[in-house]
Amino acid sequence: MISAQWTLGSPRSFVNFCPVTRNPPTDQQRARKLKSLTKTRRILMTRLPESEGDSDSDLDEEAALNFYREVEKRVKLKRKNKDPEAEEVEENNGDDEQQDPDNKRGITYQMAKNKGLTPKRKKIDRNPRVKHREKFRRAKIRRKGQVRDVRREEQRYSGEMSGIRAGVKKSTKLK
Repeated sequence: MISAQWTLGSPRSFVNFCPVTRNPPTDQQRARKLKSLTKTRRILMTRLPESEGDSDSDLDEEAALNFYREVEKRVKLKRKNKDPEAEEVEENNGDDEQQDPDNKRGITYQMAKNKGLTPKRKKIDRNPRVKHREKFRRAKIRRKGQVRDVRREEQRYSGEMSGIRAGVKKSTKLK
């Protein structure tokens, strides 16, 4: 049985199958996993505190503990589909608008389109060519009930295929 746990080590960890569908991972899934692993390694390598001596061991432990707490927070935010870097960018954008109150704000989409209160339209009404094509198709169906198609005589007449109904008159009056 293949383990369902991803490891930071060997590339064989990418051979794992999906526990639900039992399918091997796709190339996209492998690339995404590899990217996240390299990102995690990069963070760990750049930010791990280095021990300078035994006297500073308590400070190093505190620094490492703070670092791991920060990484935990980032993982929690990532699970909620929030990126801490994106939050920083949003905060920076918000500061720019508040710093300069003299600037006029841009118009919104609603202002630009100026549609007001318009009723909801059917999808077929958006394209006039398709609308008339559908209209013609329905008119042909209605017309078939009023006028019979001309049938060529390919063989001798052998009566009506569907039978004769006494109550139906399909003749045209002469004027």
